[in-house]
Amino acid sequence: MNPEMIARMGDKLNIVYTPLHGSGNLPVRRNLAKSGFKKVFIVKEQELPDSSFSTVDYPNPEDTKVFTLARKLAAEVNADVLIGTDPDCDRMGAMVKDSEGNFVALTGNMVGALATDYILSQRKEQGRLPANGVVVKTIVSTEMIITRYENAFAAIPLLVSFIPMLMDTGGNCGSQSATLIIRGIALDEIRFTDLFKVMFKEFRISLIVGAFLAVANGVRIFIQYHNPGLAVVIACSLMGTVIMAKLVGCILPLLAKKVNLDPAIMASPLITTLVDTFSILIYFNIATVLFRL
Repeated sequence: MNPEMIARMGDKLNIVYTPLHGSGNLPVRRNLAKSGFKKVFIVKEQELPDSSFSTVDYPNPEDTKVFTLARKLAAEVNADVLIGTDPDCDRMGAMVKDSEGNFVALTGNMVGALATDYILSQRKEQGRLPANGVVVKTIVSTEMIITRYENAFAAIPLLVSFIPMLMDTGGNCGSQSATLIIRGIALDEIRFTDLFKVMFKEFRISLIVGAFLAVANGVRIFIQYHNPGLAVVIACSLMGTVIMAKLVGCILPLLAKKVNLDPAIMASPLITTLVDTFSILIYFNIATVLFRL
């Protein structure tokens, strides 16, 4: 939006970045460099992939605890901004200095508001802001669903800590299926008439993947928390989430193609919204039944 500003500030802004042992390391650093940001410092302890995420309890960049090592490095290099990305690099968290020099976290809403204000202000300065332009804000359906199950949170607070894992698992499974289907559509290997055949194939795959994840995580949670009920809830929720996500991921691209829309553009945001929503519904309905909440 404003390359002149980046040219002025690119070598003055100190950025600390952590990929949290995930896939963001190289692409994020490359894009920051191409954009003109020259002083980017990497948290070495979290730079390389590590499937056990040994330096954090859970690699969620929206949890300020994952920035412990980043803040330590920030003090050494006098950083202005801290940035972290989750393992598959589709979410980020950020911290910036306040007027007293202390780092404060930016929520997703804050980042959205700041980005919107910046884009609009720059377009206005450049004379590219349309007279009849609008800003569209969507409702976060997951927050509405979570509010509905506040009694479950109150009874078993530990339930909330597994929401990111379920949503990430569902998102990854749905995106994987969608990617394969979109590729098949592009190569004319898959058509709308193959819908039920594709669904049956993805359903069979989801049973295998879901069962493996359910057993592995169920055992882990039982060993870690000594709570067989919680282990069963997570195992069942993972099974249901994987099946649901795989089916959503294969159906939406084919439906988009059927109505002459670009599957790659239309399917991705819908998959994220639907999978996040249904994964939470599956999770809390199972927890409510098994724990009789």
